[in-house]
Amino acid sequence: MGKETARLYVRFPVKINEELEVKNLCSYIEAVHLPRQKSARWCIVDFKSSEQRQEGIQILKQIKIKGKYLIVKSMNCKSKLQKSQKKSDCVDSVQELLKI
Repeated sequence: MGKETARLYVRFPVKINEELEVKNLCSYIEAVHLPRQKSARWCIVDFKSSEQRQEGIQILKQIKIKGKYLIVKSMNCKSKLQKSQKKSDCVDSVQELLKI
């Protein structure tokens, strides 16, 4: 499976300073992608497989920082791709109609 299927969005109750802070939360995390903003409270994490991602979800959802749980969401890239493909199909159909 591709990396898109093994990716999560994680939001923290406090700002994140370093990738290592996030990697230390779960041993399954392969890579951490922090946004450019220094005051960000979210990141994207990659796992090696979708099975590890599922285990990572369970681990990360149980973690509390300053009395608040992390917010963990799957990133469903396939559905976004399908939507964009449908849009392009619609555009092609309209363009064909305009030629007539």
